Amino acid sequence: MTLIIGIKCEDGIVVGADGMATYGTPGGQTTIKQQTVKKLQIIRDQVILGVAGPVGLGQSYFNEIDAAFENKPKGKPIWPTTGAARGALQDAMRRHAKPAFEMAVAAQPVLGNAVALEVDHGSLVAYTVSGSTTPCLTQFSRLCLPEDVTTFLPFVSIGSGQASADPFLAFVRRLFWPENLPTMSQGVLAALWTLRYCIDSQASGIGDPIQIVTLQRENGTWKAIELPEEELREDGVMIEAMESEMKKYIEMAFSAKPSTPMPA
Repeated sequence: MTLIIGIKCEDGIVVGADGMATYGTPGGQTTIKQQTVKKLQIIRDQVILGVAGPVGLGQSYFNEIDAAFENKPKGKPIWPTTGAARGALQDAMRRHAKPAFEMAVAAQPVLGNAVALEVDHGSLVAYTVSGSTTPCLTQFSRLCLPEDVTTFLPFVSIGSGQASADPFLAFVRRLFWPENLPTMSQGVLAALWTLRYCIDSQASGIGDPIQIVTLQRENGTWKAIELPEEELREDGVMIEAMESEMKKYIEMAFSAKPSTPMPA
């Protein structure tokens, strides 16, 4: 079970994830949970990778992308265009997803529909391309089909917590940045607030610790940076203050006497 959130900002990308991992039997029964997992991986300080689903596929995707950096010609960009990046990432993922899907289809008559759990996944990748002034954020579906996060649809969530996260992200967007892209600070706050809300309200499957990674400019170059716990705590205090003010407003609004008599 996983929740991974990505937000396209005017000055970078914010990606957040919960930190709970669940262990289970081949039949799909959950056995234990562990709350010490980092689901977002930074590749060569330039790429953020998050995979919701089987850990093995996520590890394979990491190795493929890392190898692409290792093997690229010296002095040349890893991906010259967005289209090249999407195609290369899709090919890298399909090299591992396709055999997994084929094995699941072959095993289904014997092992039943539970085999679907071993291949059901989604991915989120933040990256840059040569000459681009802004980084890219692309979601890859179960079939490794790419879809870019855009100015018009600036956020995305994947994993079991998506049903709770999407409406809350839409609520936050309507409040703070209904027409424009958010700043990085607003994006971090939105990702953290959404993860906190989903962890606190969802019955099971996702949990602490929360991990936030940004792709932003540092000394003139794009760099993926994991935010420290101290910074997340500061944003958490801000969220608590906002919720407290909202509660005060509601109490005041419903306790005030009407200024005009109620109609008959």
